[in-house]
Amino acid sequence: MHLALVLAIILPFFSLGQVPSTIKDIQLPPSFQRVKTVEGSFGHYLRNLPLRNDQTVYLYNGSRKPDQRALFAVLNLAIGKENLLQCADMIMMLRSHYLFSLGNYAAIRFIAGDGTWLNYADWCSGKRFVLKGNRLVPGMNSGGITRMNNRKSLDGFLDFVYRYAGTLSLEKQLQRTTSVWAMKPGDVFIRGGSPGHAMLVADMAENDRGEKLFLLMQGYMPAQDIHIVKNMGGSATQPWYLLKHSALVTPEWTFEPSQLRSW
Repeated sequence: MHLALVLAIILPFFSLGQVPSTIKDIQLPPSFQRVKTVEGSFGHYLRNLPLRNDQTVYLYNGSRKPDQRALFAVLNLAIGKENLLQCADMIMMLRSHYLFSLGNYAAIRFIAGDGTWLNYADWCSGKRFVLKGNRLVPGMNSGGITRMNNRKSLDGFLDFVYRYAGTLSLEKQLQRTTSVWAMKPGDVFIRGGSPGHAMLVADMAENDRGEKLFLLMQGYMPAQDIHIVKNMGGSATQPWYLLKHSALVTPEWTFEPSQLRSW
């Protein structure tokens, strides 16, 4: 059946009190409960990510992002000092850190823009690529083998991925969902292109009436702190989005329901 479902963002104001320390500490509206997540799942991992007390988004060069209106909360995660960690990159980083925490190194793999698979296991074995024309081709081996549980090695691999993968390639890698109502924490809204954008479903909740809420996080251009975005259609301080029949209008992008993807 063709899906004509879209998302609305109309919620009343709820005071959040003290600044939450993790995503799971972000207060829910009355009558809602967080959806259950399995320990060891991507959604469980995201829910436990730390938040900063400082409610300011900074760019990779240390300067303050001029427009702070999208911000609800900032993740306490390093983004590096280069203009690399943008929207799709942020998602690939968090997915990689999650798999790394499980020791599932073989699953850390992404498609580059030319269709080449970039595998962390290959990287640790010394395999490297160089760009020739518009294609990545095998280059000189690094000359050594790195242990896959080495975080410095993972960071080096991801820096390479950020340069050659993006929204178009990540969109190809992810799986179409059967329905937005099947959404789960860790799913991705994505539109590949230049420009394109991608946002991560950071958490979800539901009530006894079957209504569902979700949080969205993003990176953006230029590279900047990862942050939970506000629900600009509701209260200025209310981050939860409600699944409903309208477009998903976020502070800096609009998505269609058909643009939801899963791992």
